[in-house]
Amino acid sequence: MTDRDIIERIQKVTGVGYINFRKKRKHQTKDVWEWGVGNRREVLSLIRAVRSWMGERRSQRIEEMEEYNKKNPLKRQEKGRVQHGTRAKYSKYGCRCEPCKFAEHKYYLKRVERRNAKKNLEKNLVS
Repeated sequence: MTDRDIIERIQKVTGVGYINFRKKRKHQTKDVWEWGVGNRREVLSLIRAVRSWMGERRSQRIEEMEEYNKKNPLKRQEKGRVQHGTRAKYSKYGCRCEPCKFAEHKYYLKRVERRNAKKNLEKNLVS
């Protein structure tokens, strides 16, 4: 869109997204303002809010996006919050639930594997 005020209004109304400015290209006659939403959490909240105004085809697509989100949940929560089942929650915050213990153990095994690979490489180089 070429009208910055409209793009700013969309961002203000929705409360999400970012605005980019793009200079006109050779085949274009005007500079362009773009509004986009790149954060999955913000995208989901936006599509849920506008779903009632969408037609059947778009509503179906929104359902597909929500199904995808259920099958592939976010690994990180909001900024400043650490999710259970992560090494950070175990090591930094002292959580001892099973998912956090497993995440720490998995990291430890990878670390041991890297250390052993490094030792084997050094042995092969020396001999």
